[in-house]
Parts: sequence; structure tokens; C-alpha cells
Amino acid sequence: MKHKLFWTSLLALAMLTACAGEPGDISGGQSGTSVSASGPGDSASGSSALKEGEISQPEDYFDLVFDTSQDQGKLTARYLYLQTIYGTGKEAVTTGDSAVYTSPDGMVMLVDCGNVPGGQEVTNQLLAMGVDKIDVLVLSHPHADHVGGFVTVADNFEIGQVYVNGHEYDSGTYRAMMEKIEELSLPCEVLEAGDAFSLGEEVQVQVFGPTPGDTEEVAGGYLDANDGSIAMRLTYGQSSFWTSGDLYITGEQALTERYGQDIASDVVKMNHHGKDTSNGKDFVQAMSPKIAVGMFDSVASRTVAMRYIAGGAEVFYNSTDGAIRVSTAGDGVYDVQIQKIRDVAVLPDAPSEGHIVIS
Repeated sequence: MKHKLFWTSLLALAMLTACAGEPGDISGGQSGTSVSASGPGDSASGSSALKEGEISQPEDYFDLVFDTSQDQGKLTARYLYLQTIYGTGKEAVTTGDSAVYTSPDGMVMLVDCGNVPGGQEVTNQLLAMGVDKIDVLVLSHPHADHVGGFVTVADNFEIGQVYVNGHEYDSGTYRAMMEKIEELSLPCEVLEAGDAFSLGEEVQVQVFGPTPGDTEEVAGGYLDANDGSIAMRLTYGQSSFWTSGDLYITGEQALTERYGQDIASDVVKMNHHGKDTSNGKDFVQAMSPKIAVGMFDSVASRTVAMRYIAGGAEVFYNSTDGAIRVSTAGDGVYDVQIQKIRDVAVLPDAPSEGHIVIS
């Protein structure tokens, strides 16, 4: 697809949306300014009772994104749309990441849970899919915008296995997470480079980071906590997905030097919410993705967006597209459905009814 008009569109979008700062961390349960997002039933085609504090808003193609009737036989990623920011000033905690992967045989893996109030948003979207059990829950690293929603999610779903990166973080949200894991007696293991596991019968998950010893480096202050993020590649047939939390350029460089083209993946979640602290040129070239997804409340960096586009990727953002579904039969072809009708097009040709096929 030609990328004409993207630069103009993105500049216009940047003027409408402010780039937020570095995700912070505050103690679990601390109150702040927040407005809960609408639940899964508040679409144009249906409605449900709103919980206290929620607001009703149009969801556009929400029902299509979360319709699982065509998931069988496919590996599907849904990059969830989180909207609630809590805290103020330097203590503000951004919406964060949460993505759910379903295997061709129906296994469910959730990666990260957003911030504390975002846990209800994650829960609502999982319920819209009909999920009642999370087979695998991966917490990429212990910052509040990635693990804050864990307690809410754990209170609403059976969880088969929890994976963490081993970093013992001094924060209320981390302590609340670990206490909930202990309370529910959830199996919890540390993932490191070289580990691997299966999601169902046909999806393989290979772990590329953190490397053994990174936890000690983080604890000693020699390595940034974001560079201790769990880095994983999911493969199904000829198709592949990559996720590596908030990895910085330093961590990306270590990966590309260690693995080279072995980390190449068709679908990439941009590191650190698509910010220019991450998504360096060498990493993007090594990944060589067809699709790149920025999970944030704005297009965090025009430079990063253009870097992925220059490498041949189609880019999607929660801020303009809402929740994003990417599905494949394992043939290297990807069916993409976005939730929102774009006010400013991120792609040069806005998909009809939010739908596009990428091969």
C-alpha cells in the first residue's frame, strides 16, 4: 500500500493529541483523577447497564473486533484499548499495555494488564470475547502501567499460569500483584532468554529476554527496569508476533546483536508505547514487520511511526484505532479489524468498515 498523505495526516494528528511523558508508578490503591471507560456492551448495536462512574460512548466496530466466532484455526491478537489515566503531574500513571492472544485451538494468553483502573477495562474486553479462563498471563515487567490491573483481572478470571521477569519492584502495585498471586496460589514462574512454551497445540512461544543475570543488574542499578522486560516471539506456521514490553534502545541493541534476523516478526507491538526511547533503527530493520501497533493514548513519536513505515509496515495506534484485532491462519496473511472510525487517518487509505487484509 502506498504511504502518500501519511506524513500530513500524522502531523495533523500530532497537533490534536499531546504526547504523554514517561510512565510512572504510584502505590496501589492511591486515589487520583480518573474517568472509567465504557463497557463492552455500549456499542451502536447493543447496550448494557453501566457501572457507577462509567460513561456511555460509541464504540464503532467494537463488536467486530471482539467477535470470536471466526477465531478457530487462527492465531489472533487483540491489542486492547485502555483509556483511563490516574494520578496527576509526575505521579500520573498512563494507560499502559494489555494484549490478548488466542491460539487456533482456543487457548488464551494475556500479556500485561494496564494500570490499576485499567484492570476493569481489560476485564470488560475479555468478557466481550466470552473469556472465562486465562490459560497464561505474562507480566512483562513490574511498572504500574503494565501490572496495575492484575488484581482486578485475577479477581474476575481463573488463571492457569503466571509468568514474570523476576524483578522485585518496590511499589504498591507490585506488592499487590504478588500478594494476589499468593492469595490465589497461582503457579508463578520467571521467564528468561532461552525459555519456551506452547500456547495450545500449534503456537510456540520463544523467550529472547531478559538474559540470565539481568534481574541482578536491574537491582544493582546497572540496567534500567524497562530493559528487563520479557521479550517473546509467537509463531504459528509462517506467521509471527513479537512483544517486548517497554524495552529501551539499549535493550533492543543487545537483542539485535545477539540474535540478528532471528527476531524478525510479521506483527510487532512497538516497544515503550511507540516512544523514541525505543524502536531504534537497527531493531526495526531486524524485525522487518508487516504490521506495527502502538499502544498508547497518542502517536508518541512521528519519527518512530515513519521508521516503521519506511521499513514496509502498516501502522496502527490505540489512540486513533481503538482496540485492534490481528488474525492469521498461519499463512503469513493478516486480517486486521480496528474499533474506531478515524478522525484523522493514520493509514493513507482508511480501511472500509475498519477492515484490511495485509500479506
